[in-house]
Amino acid sequence: MRNLIPDLNQLGYFGIDSDKESASVAASVMFVDISGFTNMAKQLMSRGGDGAETLSLFMNTIFSPLIEAVYNHNGFILNFAGDSFTAAFKGDNGKRAVTAALEIRRFFTGHPSLSRNGKTFKISAKTGISLGNFNWIAAKGEENLRHFLFFGETVGEAAEAEHHCHANDICISEKVASLLKEECLTHIKNGARFVDTLLTPDEKSTTAETEPTAEELGIFIPQTVMRQETPGEFREVASLFISYKMSENIDEIRHMLEYLAAHVEKFGGYVSGFDFGDKGATLLAIFGAPVSYENNLERAINCVAEIRRNSPAEIRSGITQDIVYAGFVGSLKRSAYTALGDNVNLSARLMTETPYGEDWIAGKAAEKAKKAFLLESRGAHKFKGINVPIEVFGIKGHIETDEHDSFSTKLAGRKKEIAELMETRRNALSSGELHCRAIYGEPGIGKSRLIYEVRKISENFRIFVLKADTILRQPLNMFTGLFRKLFDRNENASAEENRDTFEKIWHSFSSETIVKKEVLQAVKPYIAALAGLDGDLNEPGSDSERGYGNTISAICDFFAALAETEPLMIVLDDMQAADADSLAAVRALTKRLDSYPVALYIISRLNDDGTKPPFISTLCTRFSETLLERMDRNSVSELVGNILGKKGNDRLNDFIFARTEGNPFFTEQLALFMKEKKYIRNVGGHCELSGGGTEIPSSVSSVLVSRLDRLRKDLKDLVFKASVLGNTIDLTVLEEIADEDERKNFTVLLKEGIDELIWSESAPAIYSFRHTLLRDAAYSMQLKTRLKEIHGKVAEAIEKHYENEEKFYPLLAFHYGKAENTEKEALYLKKI
Repeated sequence: MRNLIPDLNQLGYFGIDSDKESASVAASVMFVDISGFTNMAKQLMSRGGDGAETLSLFMNTIFSPLIEAVYNHNGFILNFAGDSFTAAFKGDNGKRAVTAALEIRRFFTGHPSLSRNGKTFKISAKTGISLGNFNWIAAKGEENLRHFLFFGETVGEAAEAEHHCHANDICISEKVASLLKEECLTHIKNGARFVDTLLTPDEKSTTAETEPTAEELGIFIPQTVMRQETPGEFREVASLFISYKMSENIDEIRHMLEYLAAHVEKFGGYVSGFDFGDKGATLLAIFGAPVSYENNLERAINCVAEIRRNSPAEIRSGITQDIVYAGFVGSLKRSAYTALGDNVNLSARLMTETPYGEDWIAGKAAEKAKKAFLLESRGAHKFKGINVPIEVFGIKGHIETDEHDSFSTKLAGRKKEIAELMETRRNALSSGELHCRAIYGEPGIGKSRLIYEVRKISENFRIFVLKADTILRQPLNMFTGLFRKLFDRNENASAEENRDTFEKIWHSFSSETIVKKEVLQAVKPYIAALAGLDGDLNEPGSDSERGYGNTISAICDFFAALAETEPLMIVLDDMQAADADSLAAVRALTKRLDSYPVALYIISRLNDDGTKPPFISTLCTRFSETLLERMDRNSVSELVGNILGKKGNDRLNDFIFARTEGNPFFTEQLALFMKEKKYIRNVGGHCELSGGGTEIPSSVSSVLVSRLDRLRKDLKDLVFKASVLGNTIDLTVLEEIADEDERKNFTVLLKEGIDELIWSESAPAIYSFRHTLLRDAAYSMQLKTRLKEIHGKVAEAIEKHYENEEKFYPLLAFHYGKAENTEKEALYLKKI
């Protein structure tokens, strides 16, 4: 079991039920920063997955002897921060810390570089040592997990001492120098004192860090990390670094930590760590690991915006997004779960350059964010370790996007489905009653696009779109979101400006209403409250239960008053994610509008097992439904031609159809990605493949990885192994390479995979992935070392069960090649 937390005994944190939240420890503190990491990360990450994996191997190669040096002298690691770590030596006068630092220096002087595939990287360490008391706080986040911060003058002095260092220097504070003056040879340079040697080094100690129990780990580390059996994965991650001005008051510091951790966890992020060192007081939060969502970047941006609204302290932040190595760094003795990659370094650099009061974003993250957020250029900046200037942007808030921009490609197919939606609209008009149609389908199947096509030709309807918040799911969020947008609630405007805007828009509604003017006036304060206006608009009474009921009645009265004037089209989007209060309001609203000309469209995803959310069909009496299936090959070919501006030839259309299997969003994203990567070329009057095209666009990958993360752990592990077999899964081989527990539950896991729509039976003892891209996503997440091992096991399993069957020779050559068993690969290549 990996040790992921500092020594609780030496900290004085007694027992998992301890209510102790902070303490001070007398110790020497050592801050070690690895030089050469930034350059190494940049060059390796430019090579994609192989480079990221090499980076993690290098980091663990470096960290293991460094951690050992700390333990050799009864020290313990407080925390890791990218390419650095902080260690403490309790009860030390500085001698144990200096001895450990000298061992670390000997490692780097003996190993001045790391090499792989003909590329060599110089490495060294800079070490600062101080002495005194350091403080710790264990703050609780949203999920009641506790998070450590180590801080204080002694920690700051160690970080400051490191700043004076060059390669392999050891800089010590004057207090350490004073206590060791008889046995430590030093020299002074530029006002700082550096260690040459110790005359009598500390002898190695056998009292190592106390290994934590699983129960102790569980109060600091989320189960999603504790259950990780592989050292790491490749994931697209949004990296958020936050710097905050720290108070000197312990209670205020703890409050700030709890505030930050709670918000990160609420938005689905992972608190990689709080740090106090060379960058001041900082937090690294990652969105997309160990659990991914489809909208990781949006979550990160919304998280820091929410933090900023009521932050107890001044903050600044940097945000980036890209593929990273997400996993464990360190050794089994002491490690941390974090993200490694060039973009993580960039987000830290952004944070340090950002003025307090601002949030900066750059790179791929900025390109993605500009579709939904207002960004202002802050010019091109030069960052340490990066050769070319990078344009950075300040995040100024959400923007209302024109839906037409999202659906600029001409629709392909779907004539039958559009006719069904139009029928619902006609029925509402002709009968003067509410008619409801639910549109179901998997992510990316085109549900919202279908509604958009109907809305374009529904000028005789007043249209309202209520979208469920899939992130926070706060009470009545479908209606608060609608009314904030309807009344132009601006987060950057003053309360007075927002009230003035509300009054103007309200007046336009009131003037259009022929009857029910008194009703509208009565509901006004409730609608204003839902729109986010502050306190002086005759707010609902203090009785919460009565106020809740009155609010729902006000919603119903508001829509009924408008329905008296003209027909309504109401769209309920992402209804599968509706919160309980929004759902209750919808039920009341459909009942109230039953005798009005209302076309109600409900957009909902299917459950992961392909079933429909059962509550939706109970919302209305006149109910019908449309299930969106994947597009056929002809429709995909038409869509590809619409996207590229020219028809694709059969080979290109077949390739895209086989990869996306008729999912319109995947088709569009893959075609655009291939065009950008020049995997498609124009030849005369058509487009054709020019090679490549095997990668997955990040916009598609985020959907697929989030789907994999929702699987039960043992099924997910089996899916990862199955992905190595290809799109067609030989169950005999899969069972052979499964681990013992997977073999015991093999039949159950196979059935669950069918129920979860991961695979289906295509022949006796043969399954197939239902989606090629899902298989590709599972395969591409895995580290090369793990894939090499599994490919080897697959080859051995094929040999075992299909000995001397010639049709398997190409497969054996392929798998042995991937396992880097060149002898066996050559053997089967000769037999083909």
